[in-house]
Amino acid sequence: MDVHQRRRVALASVLTLAAIPAYLMLGREAAGSTEPALDASTVVTEQLGAESTVAFTVPPTTMAGPIFLDNTAVIVPPAVIDVVRPEPTADNQVEGRATFLRYDTTADERLCTAYVATNGAVLTVTNIANGLSLTCRNRYGEPLPSGVDLLLDTDLYTRIADLADAPIFVRFDW
Repeated sequence: MDVHQRRRVALASVLTLAAIPAYLMLGREAAGSTEPALDASTVVTEQLGAESTVAFTVPPTTMAGPIFLDNTAVIVPPAVIDVVRPEPTADNQVEGRATFLRYDTTADERLCTAYVATNGAVLTVTNIANGLSLTCRNRYGEPLPSGVDLLLDTDLYTRIADLADAPIFVRFDW
C-alpha cells in the first residue's frame, strides 16, 4: 500500500472506533426514555426476557358481505397444436428419420442412401419440421445406422437442417 491508502485506512479505523460507542450510547437512551403505549395497533413480542414492540396501523376496511368461491372460475385448457402432415399417397413415398455422413467422392454428385428406394433413383427429400427440400441420387454404398431410413451427404443435410438436430424426420419419394 502506498502512503495515501494507509492514511485512508487509518482514518476509517479511527472514525469507526469513535462511531461504535456513540451509537451504543444513543441507542440505550432512546430505548429507555419512553415506554410505548399498547393499543390495538401494537404487537408485543418476547424473546428470552427482552421485550420489543412493533407498531403498525391497520387500515380501515369495510366489507359489503362475505365472499364465497362458487367454483365457477373459467379454467382455460392448455392449447393443443395440431401438426398437419399429409399421409403418403404413393407406394414410392416414405416417411422416416434421416442423418448425415461425409461421402468419399470427388464428383459433384448429390449422394444419399435409402434401402427402400431403388439404387440410382433420384430422391426428393423434405424436412417435415421446416418444409425445406432437396434432391439427391440414391446409392447403396453406405451402411445405414440403426433407426435411420435415409443417409444424406453432410453438405446436403445442412441445406435442410442443422447438424445438431440429427436425426430429423423427413419425407422422401422417388
